Amino acid sequence: MKLKSKAKILFFIADMIPSLEESEAAAKLDANVHFRNASRVPSTGNLEICDGVAGVVPASYANAFESAENAIQRRAEALKQAMEKHGETPAPKTNSKAKPVMASGKPTIETPSGTLPVWNAQKVN
Repeated sequence: MKLKSKAKILFFIADMIPSLEESEAAAKLDANVHFRNASRVPSTGNLEICDGVAGVVPASYANAFESAENAIQRRAEALKQAMEKHGETPAPKTNSKAKPVMASGKPTIETPSGTLPVWNAQKVN
């Protein structure tokens, strides 16, 4: 599973465009914030998938999703765990002794697994 770095937050507003206070509140969230007009959300049907909700949250979304603050905190913890897990495996060692070799007139490179062709940026086939 690929973990995105920022949570998707639906920020519900009471009008067509966010007020200055709503914009400032959304800017303080360390997340990908998407504004939605709360009065345009249907009371039944499919909900837009998100990590958390904020603002004037309709009941259907409040019951289905956690708050923006909790979602952001949960995402930060998941990223921290993923980074710790990623650091457990050392990077593979490279073969610093590999040297270019000319075989049959074409540049190649010797590697532990055999000879590989080398791309030549100066020559167009």
